[in-house]
Amino acid sequence: MTMLLTTLLACGPSPDTFAEDFPVAYCDYSAACLTGNAEAQGSGLCMDAVDLVIGELSDDPDCDYQRDAARDCMDLLELGECSEAADMLDMCGDVYQGAGCSLL
Repeated sequence: MTMLLTTLLACGPSPDTFAEDFPVAYCDYSAACLTGNAEAQGSGLCMDAVDLVIGELSDDPDCDYQRDAARDCMDLLELGECSEAADMLDMCGDVYQGAGCSLL
């Protein structure tokens, strides 16, 4: 059981889990590291915009969700290191693959 759980976690979050967790993590990171406005953490405008983009990408049959990229993206966001902002944009931008399927 532990091996199965470890294997599943190593693959990255499911698309539904990512869609639920990413907006909050990204908007908090963005407020603290990209805009310099930590008071804007959890901003409804940011989360609504990110929710909309994820919904569009999830519904697009040409966009392929990449679990490994989603795991790397969420790991970096959870670290909260502002010096890693360029890497975060690259990693999180790779979560959906396909023409016109960039998350960021």
